[in-house]
Amino acid sequence: MASHKRYVLYAGTDRTLSLVARDDNGDILNLTGGTLAFRLARNPGDSTEVSKTGSITTAASGTFTVALTDGDTTDLEGDYYYNVLASISGTDTMCTEGVIRFLNLNPA
Repeated sequence: MASHKRYVLYAGTDRTLSLVARDDNGDILNLTGGTLAFRLARNPGDSTEVSKTGSITTAASGTFTVALTDGDTTDLEGDYYYNVLASISGTDTMCTEGVIRFLNLNPA
């Protein structure tokens, strides 16, 4: 089972997410030689609002980061679903997912 994590962030600010990759059994996924694709959408299955590449921190322990910039999140408010697909040696695994709640610093 993928790792699950929930965040509350302010829209329009920079933030680096620290995440852990897990395989379908919930075990740590070794990311050696892998790539990570982060996707953020309003709901699962919706069009992607933000797409980023993850940066592996420690491959053997499955840790990685995703950097969100102020420009990525300026127009976001409310709950958004994210997931991360790990591609390792030709195998794709949904390794992390969750919800990010974006708060607006300057409500109209």
